Amino acid sequence: MGNKLWARFALCLSFTAAALVTMYGTSFAAQGSGTVVTYHLNVAIAGRGACIRTNPVLPGNGWACVYDTQQLYDELNALLSAAYINAKTCTIVTSGTDPFGNGIIEIAECD
Repeated sequence: MGNKLWARFALCLSFTAAALVTMYGTSFAAQGSGTVVTYHLNVAIAGRGACIRTNPVLPGNGWACVYDTQQLYDELNALLSAAYINAKTCTIVTSGTDPFGNGIIEIAECD
């Protein structure tokens, strides 16, 4: 009886661990707010638009980026550029992280 219970527990634990590994980088939404202090573009990364840093820093590694899979790709890039130029405060909501650990911007609102 004890061995069967232990085997079931180990099986459940392995499924839980596998589920957590597959969620890494895609499912953890975060939100942060701050003044846009860095606006970064890198043509070597296909499909990625602007990346920003704020003060105070955003959750995670401090960076958040726009990707061309979003419906408002152009609008988000323009909003963040204007926020950087005018030192605006923005609230950024990310839907997960990219392979570099940067937040993937889902929502941006700037004052």
